[in-house]
Amino acid sequence: MAKLNLISIPLFMVLTGCISLAPKSSDPNISIVPQYLSHSEDHTSIDLSDIGWRCYFKDEQLISLIEMALENNTDIRLATLKTLESYKQYGVAQSSRYPQVDGQTSIQYAGQNRDETSKNYNIGASFSFEIDLFGRLKNLSQSQLEAYLATEEAQRNVYLLLVSQVAQAYFNEQIIVQKIATADKQMENYQQALALIESRLISGESTYLDYEQARGMLESIKVSRVELLQEQQLAHHTLQNLVNRYDLTVKPVTDLNLINVAIPSNLPSTVLLKRPDIQQAEHQLKASNADIGVARAAFFPSISLTGGISNASTELSDLLSGATLWDLAPKISLPIFKGGQNKFNLDIANLRQQQTAITYEKTLQAAFKEVADLLTLQQSYRQQKLLQEQYLSTQQNALSLSQQGYLSGSASYLDILDAQRNVFTTELTLLTLTQNTLANQVNLFVALGGGWKE
Repeated sequence: MAKLNLISIPLFMVLTGCISLAPKSSDPNISIVPQYLSHSEDHTSIDLSDIGWRCYFKDEQLISLIEMALENNTDIRLATLKTLESYKQYGVAQSSRYPQVDGQTSIQYAGQNRDETSKNYNIGASFSFEIDLFGRLKNLSQSQLEAYLATEEAQRNVYLLLVSQVAQAYFNEQIIVQKIATADKQMENYQQALALIESRLISGESTYLDYEQARGMLESIKVSRVELLQEQQLAHHTLQNLVNRYDLTVKPVTDLNLINVAIPSNLPSTVLLKRPDIQQAEHQLKASNADIGVARAAFFPSISLTGGISNASTELSDLLSGATLWDLAPKISLPIFKGGQNKFNLDIANLRQQQTAITYEKTLQAAFKEVADLLTLQQSYRQQKLLQEQYLSTQQNALSLSQQGYLSGSASYLDILDAQRNVFTTELTLLTLTQNTLANQVNLFVALGGGWKE
């Protein structure tokens, strides 16, 4: 070994430039779906990714529940840990691009008998560094970075899904509470009607048939109320599970206008690119491109530097002032024959890249269909609600007329029962439409990439 006096700039810190053999990543191809999400002639551009869920929802109780869910939900905690694990894997891949330095020390004893023993102290360090001339390490690191970013988007997707699930569970419970209140009001009406029939029965103005029909309707509404109470309990259990709090209480609300932002139906398809599932698929596609670069680099030589530096002395006090020994050995590995292994690996990388490209295309198409369906439902629910409100008005008029006709003798009590049943059923249908509308608005908000920011 030769003696080393000074190395001011190590050679391995200079030879860090490289050529990347990975295919160039292109911009997302949005042309595989129509330009706009609806057939409306007036088009609007809105970036829902800038609208956080705190701004979207106006109900403070719901906002508090979402906060608790994001803090306590096990799916969120699991997704966070997966993202952190992926980030650490990226750190491992990135560290391979830097010199690897190890230190060692030793003491050697030698002698022929107990009285003649010699000691030899040694301290040193070794290093190794691969010159990434063809971008193998760079692409390995890039692939792991894109995998980490894809996992981060998957975490974002879990986040948005949880916000949506909590909101819908909350809406569901509030609507059921409103239905119970409607059933209570209807039960009170039936009780009053039954009392009226009893008094008219005594005076001979009503029949036992009228009485039994009125009593039957009262029992029927009691059954409906028990069913609604059961639904409320199940809905509350769902909300408790999402929030991961089992001492949860939810106060009823009277105003069901719980959303601040109205989403237009005439949006361009480019808004879909902000969706976390599409972002995830895009990062997976970029990772597969980097994997091709790794496979291509295997066809070219790899160059690495290894070396070491050490001091040796027979006395511990002279160890650092003793003779310094060093060595430096460049190493070139050239692939000559591997039975086609490198070619097969490159073919596999190309096939996987093609699969991820198709997956990206499928994800984009599925996103377009999902949003288009939700926009159709939004318009349909709006029309259905308007028609149901008009129908409810006619049934309320019919109920009033049948009650007047019964008292005057021009209508039977069966006419009143039919009208009451229709009013009650229509009121429940309107509440169900309100729930469907709220759920659809939340689904649409999330499907368009909104809700991630608070």
